[in-house]
Amino acid sequence: MPYKKEAISLAELLGVDIFSFAPEGCFVAVVSPLNIKKVLKILKKFNSEAKVIGKVEKGKGVYLQTNLGGFRPFSMPKSLCPRANRFLEFVK
Repeated sequence: MPYKKEAISLAELLGVDIFSFAPEGCFVAVVSPLNIKKVLKILKKFNSEAKVIGKVEKGKGVYLQTNLGGFRPFSMPKSLCPRANRFLEFVK
């Protein structure tokens, strides 16, 4: 999920994982690669920051790409944001 620089800085200052927080007003969609351009064009009418943030591949688990280009496993947060926990449970 894209986070603003200020949110990332605050999470680092507090020593918490940024992914423990639910970004308000975010929308996540799983879209066929054939429709990505069409969907982005529509979404950008409502939010100029709409973007592709990942892709689904065959395998197990969810991995996040780090700023250095590596990957780290993503585990569902257990606290701080019950709404995000419910959402992540729903999309499993």
